[in-house]
Amino acid sequence: GPCRKTYLAVCCGVLRRRRFKLTTPLVVDRGLRVEPGRHKDGKAAVTKVRVLGHATYLRRRVTKLRLTPITGRRHQLRVHLASIGHPLVGDATYSNNFLARRAPRMMLHAADLRLPLLLPLADDDDFEKKKTLADDDFEKKKKTPTTP
Repeated sequence: GPCRKTYLAVCCGVLRRRRFKLTTPLVVDRGLRVEPGRHKDGKAAVTKVRVLGHATYLRRRVTKLRLTPITGRRHQLRVHLASIGHPLVGDATYSNNFLARRAPRMMLHAADLRLPLLLPLADDDDFEKKKTLADDDFEKKKKTPTTP
């Protein structure tokens, strides 16, 4: 299957819905900044959002989230959250919010990365045959002198 990435994040404000999807298409402008776009000029972008809890940071209300990007657009998570009025804490690029500017860093952290297994398993008999043949080819090439 495809790669699956999950991030933990803290956004400004209080998100009340426990689970939802953000589906605003995204457009890259000339300065490489990403903007929410209209369907005709934007690329599809989908982010699954799950609220994990609420807290206070620098005397402001914040929400802890689990974010799962279904598509992989540039700055997708950051722009999606800013587009609904809840930018990431520490993300001064996409918000002028007090917490976006005052936090020492952006509150977005990779939590889980799942990759499909592309290599054969060690107990795969066919793998051993292929490995032996490949080793034999390598040994032959090593012994055969090459001419310029």
